[in-house]
Order: sequence, then structure tokens, then C-alpha cells
Amino acid sequence: MEYTRDEIFSVDYEENVSKIRDKRHFMTNAIGKILRHKIITVAFVSFLLFSGLNFFLIYKFVEIFKII
Repeated sequence: MEYTRDEIFSVDYEENVSKIRDKRHFMTNAIGKILRHKIITVAFVSFLLFSGLNFFLIYKFVEIFKII
């Protein structure tokens, strides 16, 4: 097993990995994914924005009908 890991695959494992480094790496990786997929991010944010705006406008429309 050790021979396979070291010689054939040339994979080295770090024994001491700090959790702070892992969290920072996760955050930079998540921000990197957002920046890389700009079209999906813009579509998702605009969907949330327009859905909220639609709910607000329907609510105000119903409120106007209640007054009439």
C-alpha cells in the first residue's frame, strides 16, 4: 500500500493540516466558484430579486383592491 502511494501515484500526504487553513481554503474556493460562474450567479440573484419584487407588487395590488 505504501509503495503504491509513494512510488506509483507520487502522492504525498500532509500529516499536520490545521483546521484554520482548511476553512480559509474552503472560503476562497467558494468565492472562486462564484466568480468563475458569473452567468449562473447573476441568474440566481436576479431570480431572487424579481421573485421578491413580484411578491411585493402582488401584495400591494391586493391591498389597493381592499381599499376599493
